[in-house]
Amino acid sequence: MKNLLASILKKYQALAFQLSPVFLTIVVLNQAISVKWLPNSEPDLAGYKVYYGKTSRSYSANINAGLTTECTISDLQPGYEYFFSVSAYDTAGNESTLSDEVSIFIEGNENEITADHNKAYNFPNPFNPEIQNTQLRFHLTKPEEVSITIFNVGGDVIQTIIKKIWKNSGEHVENSWDGKDEHGNYVPNGIYYAHISSESLDQYITIAVTK
Repeated sequence: MKNLLASILKKYQALAFQLSPVFLTIVVLNQAISVKWLPNSEPDLAGYKVYYGKTSRSYSANINAGLTTECTISDLQPGYEYFFSVSAYDTAGNESTLSDEVSIFIEGNENEITADHNKAYNFPNPFNPEIQNTQLRFHLTKPEEVSITIFNVGGDVIQTIIKKIWKNSGEHVENSWDGKDEHGNYVPNGIYYAHISSESLDQYITIAVTK
């Protein structure tokens, strides 16, 4: 009976250990990519594993990242889309379910990894507003008025970065968010959204704040 109770308890502990809501992001480097995520809040956290492969939810490789929240991967072949997910494990060896998945297409030659030119994103992400701002990157196909608004997960407006400002066509990285609300207070850790809108653009950027 004692062994049975121990077995049940071990199974319960494995189910109870879950990965906190994370935001996975991919940063394109010179000859590699960097996968980043938010830290887990479990007190018995022992580390993270990054899973990746050419098939969604069927990963052919994994890397033990330890307690860091970033992993650089360089052994990716051009001409394929790669999928990434992360799990957390505790001191007892229990591993959480996998996080949401992100992907990137590797094109060109072995030394060339490119991201979607027209996709809006921010960098760094995650970011710590107490020591840095995060730049908002977007691309316009024509000159037009642009508005950028920050929302929380509840849909409340946190800060209006710009409102109907005329911008030329091309790439834009001149606008940033300082991680504060309209009253100048730093926002709590969590997930926020930057809505970039114009006549031809309607994109949302998921931003992770961690201090």
